[in-house]
Amino acid sequence: MHVVPSGRRFFLSLLGQAPVAGAQEWKSAYEKDGVQVSTRPVEGSKISEVRGIGVIESSAEQIFAVLGDVEAFPETMPPTESARVLRREGAAAWYYMVINPPIIARRDYCVKISLIRLPDGRARSEWSLTDEYCPAKKFPMVRIEANRGRWLLTPISPTRTHVVYESHADPAGDVPPWMVNRATSQSVPEIFNALRKAAAMPRYADCAATMLRSLNGGGSGFFSCRSRAH
Repeated sequence: MHVVPSGRRFFLSLLGQAPVAGAQEWKSAYEKDGVQVSTRPVEGSKISEVRGIGVIESSAEQIFAVLGDVEAFPETMPPTESARVLRREGAAAWYYMVINPPIIARRDYCVKISLIRLPDGRARSEWSLTDEYCPAKKFPMVRIEANRGRWLLTPISPTRTHVVYESHADPAGDVPPWMVNRATSQSVPEIFNALRKAAAMPRYADCAATMLRSLNGGGSGFFSCRSRAH
């Protein structure tokens, strides 16, 4: 993955942050641990969309490998409790996910995740809620009603990456919207810190190149790096 020159990188980061048609402007909320957090309303929802922008001191390849190793999320990306692959097809995969967040009850959902390498050197992981291949609801688990977002990775140098995270998720149930919005906003730096910690694991340095070769060759790009740690 080549390094994008600084001037072009700034321009590309603006492209990566461009709002979709009809979307409202982002409003800066706060900055913590080097992450700038913003929010914006979502039409038809009481839950705001969140965005985090920061720099991670790891290569884009290593970060991309973490994001592709979804089955390891229970270890690397809390509050994920389990992640089970349902189907793989090209650079996309379908997963059944269970999360165990603080305060509220456990939630489950099914999601389609796509890993995309862009011609300009950036990489993107994007996800959306789906009913495809999804198992039936299990009482008393609460099923999430909305969950979509993306990671956009722009290489700064071989060991530094500009990272943009955007997400809109509605946990459903009886949780007050103000509580969801507050918790979601506050969780963004924690998500970045979890990604920083995971990307620094030796196993992701070891398997990053293999994962990218898989994507370039038309493979799914989804495989577990955990076996490489043993």
